[in-house]
Amino acid sequence: QLFGYVFLLDLGFLLASYFRRWRDLALVCFIGTYLTFMAWHAVHYTSVQLPVAFGFLTSFAAIFLLAQIIPSLTRGKPSTVRDLSLQVANAVLYFGYAYLLLKPNFGSSIGFFFVLGAAVYLALAYRMSSREEEDRYHRYGLATIGLALVTLAIPLELDRNLVTVAWAVEALALTWVGFRLRSYELRAFGSTIFLIAGARLLFLDSSLRGAPYQLILNDRFIAFSLAIACALLARYLYRSRTAELKPEEQRVPQVLGVA
Repeated sequence: QLFGYVFLLDLGFLLASYFRRWRDLALVCFIGTYLTFMAWHAVHYTSVQLPVAFGFLTSFAAIFLLAQIIPSLTRGKPSTVRDLSLQVANAVLYFGYAYLLLKPNFGSSIGFFFVLGAAVYLALAYRMSSREEEDRYHRYGLATIGLALVTLAIPLELDRNLVTVAWAVEALALTWVGFRLRSYELRAFGSTIFLIAGARLLFLDSSLRGAPYQLILNDRFIAFSLAIACALLARYLYRSRTAELKPEEQRVPQVLGVA
């Protein structure tokens, strides 16, 4: 009954957002909804209530996602930094609590769930980018959330060393697409993933704990070789397209060359 009442209030807010963008009301509804869910989850939740909890959590997240993009899609109203902040906070809270709810019984499928979420956000980002009116906050916000979900899904689904390799391949793909689309933001995201993959390579994958000794072709050797190959290919892309680089990207080829 509690969540049903909250759902009706949020649904009313969603309908109102079609006609007006009441940003203060959006913030109040967002905070009130998630605080109610968090308090209930902390005090009353049991595994028996998983379907109800997950169903309402998904409904709340969908309402706030749609409430942010409907004014832009239907009335051409540009988004703001506050809209972007709510969009990110909505994704963080939803996928964070979805992970807590699903992990005990569906731990092996959480990575796939994150990939599905990424597909939704990337599809919405594409829809926003195909419009005549540019809405950069929604476009890049949705795309960044989608790419972040893919990045998080990788360690949830793959074995230890394959995580680093997958991140390196993702970073290389983002770099290539960034040059193809002339998108500095995609290239910057790719460089960030390269840094994360490099840190993991040095601090987690550099040991062979529990593995029999093998001079070459061991897991560490393969992970290092493939990650370095991706970094060098990305460096080649940067070196061959120097005319397109922004000032803050000038040192990226040197950093990738350290590999």
